[in-house]
Amino acid sequence: MVRGDASAHLTAEIHFCGALDVPGRFTGERHDHEEGVVVDMADPEDHEFGLVEYYG
Repeated sequence: MVRGDASAHLTAEIHFCGALDVPGRFTGERHDHEEGVVVDMADPEDHEFGLVEYYG
């Protein structure tokens, strides 16, 4: 049996990315789409998660 680190990816829908105060840091990746924007973040332990803002 092979054991390794398991990871989960968290994506949260928010209403306004510009005014969000979350612990962690912006990874530098931002993905703009017609429907909205996705920004990649990392928590203080360097686990990545995504924030999604839908336009509309």
